[in-house]
Amino acid sequence: MLYSLDGKPYLPSPSFVPMKTGVIGTGAMGQNHVRVYSEISELAGVSDAFEETGKRIAERYGTEFYRDYRELLNRVDAVSIATPTVTHYEIAKEAIEAGVHVLVEKPVTDSVEKGEELVRL
Repeated sequence: MLYSLDGKPYLPSPSFVPMKTGVIGTGAMGQNHVRVYSEISELAGVSDAFEETGKRIAERYGTEFYRDYRELLNRVDAVSIATPTVTHYEIAKEAIEAGVHVLVEKPVTDSVEKGEELVRL
């Protein structure tokens, strides 16, 4: 069920297709992304380096868990990347190159140069 900003159920037009989203990293911040995406989009799955955590969050939100985030990239229109900062660049680059829209938690990368490269992609 999708909801409007005022909390009421959103009844889209018959031609409406919700965006398929995923979250890579299900720690404290990633769990916030999962919760919000489950309310405003079709949450296609989550991925986390810690399998137990990832599976628990996936089960809580009725979605799939993927050990390898690359598998998730094949199933979504957009992902949030909420992993440790040192991993942001590699994951975001792969997502962008796969044609997936990204939202990267701050800081975007661990260097200005890497951040600028992601912007150029």
